[in-house]
Amino acid sequence: VLAQRAAGRGEAVPAAQVLVYPATDFSRRSPSRGELAGVVLTDDGIDEAELMYLGTVASGHDRTDPAVSPLIATELAGLPSAVVVTAGFDPLRDEGDAYAEALAAAGVPVDHWCEDGWYHGFAQFTGVGRSGPAAVRRLTAAIARALA
Repeated sequence: VLAQRAAGRGEAVPAAQVLVYPATDFSRRSPSRGELAGVVLTDDGIDEAELMYLGTVASGHDRTDPAVSPLIATELAGLPSAVVVTAGFDPLRDEGDAYAEALAAAGVPVDHWCEDGWYHGFAQFTGVGRSGPAAVRRLTAAIARALA
């Protein structure tokens, strides 16, 4: 949202966008949100995050406003390169994947992948087995490439 807003105003944009299991569309529920609800991230948890993001009176916000749901923005060209990482067992997976695809379709350089065996919040679990630290290493390497 920050990069979209800055680009739309003709202001300097961030050097890169880093979106890790992002919520990009509050206007509708993606299939993964229905299929994977309750796998670490519950519907109530998503609703609570929405309230924190939009304020205590979320019902007064237009969920179709790109400032609320960046996936539905009509102009993504000119945004900085993006690192978009989703998790295979995340209710937000589909909207994160869709946003990465929309950025790429607009000509934005995108480094996108899905950590298939993980769930929302995986970057916080670096002490879990070998795959947690490996996932975070992939993420930090991608951020370094985006900022190079």
